Amino acid sequence: MDDFLKIIELISTLPKEFVPSSNALGRVLAEPMRARVSLPATNVATIDGFAVRSEDVDRIPTTLFIQGESNSTHPFRGTLHKGNAIRTAAGGRVANGADSLVEVAKVVEQEDSITLNAHPVYGENICPAGMDFSPETESFQPGTVMNSRLVGLASTMHLLWLPVVRRPRVAILAVGNELAMPGEATDQNNITASSLYTIPANVVASGGEPVILGIANDSLDMVRGKIRDSAGCDLLITTGGTSAGAGNLMRKALEGITDDIKTLRIQLKRNDLMFFSHYNGVPICSLPGNPTSSSIYFSMFVRPIINKMVGVREAPKQYAILGRSLDEYDTGVAYLHASLSIDSSGTYQVIPMSAQDGFLLTELAKADCLLVVKENKNLKKGDYVEVIPFSHSLIST
Repeated sequence: MDDFLKIIELISTLPKEFVPSSNALGRVLAEPMRARVSLPATNVATIDGFAVRSEDVDRIPTTLFIQGESNSTHPFRGTLHKGNAIRTAAGGRVANGADSLVEVAKVVEQEDSITLNAHPVYGENICPAGMDFSPETESFQPGTVMNSRLVGLASTMHLLWLPVVRRPRVAILAVGNELAMPGEATDQNNITASSLYTIPANVVASGGEPVILGIANDSLDMVRGKIRDSAGCDLLITTGGTSAGAGNLMRKALEGITDDIKTLRIQLKRNDLMFFSHYNGVPICSLPGNPTSSSIYFSMFVRPIINKMVGVREAPKQYAILGRSLDEYDTGVAYLHASLSIDSSGTYQVIPMSAQDGFLLTELAKADCLLVVKENKNLKKGDYVEVIPFSHSLIST
């Protein structure tokens, strides 16, 4: 992990661009949101009542004459005179000069006047102008991910365009003679290149823009040619060719074009690994071809890189109660695919999937998090454990 910490330090947040606020869902703010208007625009009443000047009530009881009315559709735009009151509906503009709003239940109302039997409290039942937001305040800071509520808020602030971090263009390449696109397998030895679907989906959920390079055969020249095709992208992700069984194809391909290759290894059943390198300034993440292993490596290493590029703040660690003790099959690995649920008390519970085999894709599809095991080999039911949800998506409503 120390090598990865050094890697992530070298990743820079991409520059900003402006997008229509209506298209900003899932984008990351590059600058604070600052409204162009105030809300409320003027002092408004929070309940039905009478706007008064508290200084006019110097004794109890006090009678005030009704000077006029104010509501949301017909606001009172004048100034409240001494010794008077303005009948004001909830949401209506509070007249200039009024500093308190007395609720209807606390006055005795006559035909053209009211009688107060208690002193009004300064500022009571009044929402001041700009209390929600104003041009003088910054509402949301850089790194905030735009959800549907923030999109609506931006429109209320009269922000038609928003400064957001540019999405990284992420090239994706699958490597292997055995790979075929869905529906194109010619014999039983072919394996569907599901990574060309899974990885792009993960890239989109992480805030990136996928660029599919397709499949490269186990040819050094072809792999290097595809790597060169990633020019103009901000990141390249490859899957396959990282194991000794694959003849270290990716390492050999990378060694021909870069001398800076770092190996990142997680303790897994299959003993898979990944490489990190650069080509012409473009970071390259070379993941294992096995879907389960590549899923774990993406969650642990690739998603943080993309999040750093788009300026997303690091999510706090999350914990859950272990739903069953780890068995022998679970030990010897650092991470397990698992399922999160909420029990009757509202507490998160996590249970490892019944099978962790790298080729049982249905179990992988059911999982919604990683259970962090690492050195804790004797985890028992009821223990608090760290989990890494797959739901760290920027597309959230």
